[in-house]
Amino acid sequence: MIFNSILRNKVAVLTLLCASLAFTACGSEELSEALTRESNTYTGEFKSLGGVEVQETITHLFETDDGDILYAYSERYDLDNEDYFGTRVEAYGAVTTHDNLDKPLFEVKRITDAPEEEEETEAVTQVDYQDPDLGFSMTYASNWELTTTPTSVILEAPLVMEASEEAVEEQEQAGLRPVDSIVLAVTDAVLSKTSEDTQEDRALEIRTYATSEYSTLLGITSELTYVGTDRLFSVRYKTGDGDTFYFIPRGEELFELSYHHEEESDSARLENSNTFATLANGFRFTPVGEGAGAVEEPSEAEEPAAPAEPEEVEEISTPTGEQVSFKSYRELESKPYEFKMSYPGAWYYNGTSAGYNFGDSPENVEGAEPIIQMLYNQSTAEGLKTSGTEVSVTVEAEGRYYTLTGPAEYQSAMEEMAESISSTKTE
Repeated sequence: MIFNSILRNKVAVLTLLCASLAFTACGSEELSEALTRESNTYTGEFKSLGGVEVQETITHLFETDDGDILYAYSERYDLDNEDYFGTRVEAYGAVTTHDNLDKPLFEVKRITDAPEEEEETEAVTQVDYQDPDLGFSMTYASNWELTTTPTSVILEAPLVMEASEEAVEEQEQAGLRPVDSIVLAVTDAVLSKTSEDTQEDRALEIRTYATSEYSTLLGITSELTYVGTDRLFSVRYKTGDGDTFYFIPRGEELFELSYHHEEESDSARLENSNTFATLANGFRFTPVGEGAGAVEEPSEAEEPAAPAEPEEVEEISTPTGEQVSFKSYRELESKPYEFKMSYPGAWYYNGTSAGYNFGDSPENVEGAEPIIQMLYNQSTAEGLKTSGTEVSVTVEAEGRYYTLTGPAEYQSAMEEMAESISSTKTE
């Protein structure tokens, strides 16, 4: 009886020993032939195996910034060194896969300091704003800072960080922050001319006030124009520094809508002037005392006249001659007319009562000769038309026709712009 008990205990011990040997054998098993091999660079941290026994070559785990886990070892580096272990690093080496490993194997050949992680930036959205005291509504970019006074609303653009952070901080502390801004304000002018007077008489009164109160506008030629979703009559000035002023009469009041360029960066000038153009296109007067701060659905913009019966479709031809190409495109979204489209990234745009003008300088989008012009419902012949050295491309989206017209060398660009047009109408 005692003998049987001793025998059973020996068998149990022998079983445990075999199991232990089997487990150890797994840890020392030779790697199978590599199924795949590639070189790669990862950023992440070396970590302990945590007591897990795997193939004896493997000494650590490597967790990438993306959360992937690899087995790791190195013949060149001590991965337990405090400069590497548990520290975010950039590691380069050979990565292989094996049928007897459940994770890729990373042979580390070079370790360097990891690049700094980029801060996530908030997506820029459009904010609907209504001021009940000054009596207007607009849409502005969420990354602009808004402040109010009893007679004005001021928007400041985000600062472009082309200088060092130390230099920018010194400028801000010294009150020299060179930032672009937009001003919406009721001036102290008291107008006597009304809509019953001629536009020239109204403009003369506005010019007299503007040049007497704004010294920077002396000697600058103004022009009569329309602004906002309701096509408000206004007098516009544009300075050589890129500043733009719209003076808009409302009864006896005179309203200022202006953009002031201070930023030294050319890219900021392009971005911010386009932001101002978008804001100006969506500006409108509202009854004083109604609404507050944000958000009121604007009334629908007047739809451009519907086209006549559809014309015959003309096939698009392959561009002939040398074509102007662009490395990148930006997106324009028209809230009043509920569509969006792409346009050349280094260009400017400006809204009109019938569509949009596009060009490589503010002057040719605000004047009579844009490089490319887009008009609503001008034609229903989808496709391409040529007339001498001029080309027109027409597309349809949600029942509206868009026609882009410009020189033949921009045909490829206009076709790309036309293809990008899509409706943003919601039920």
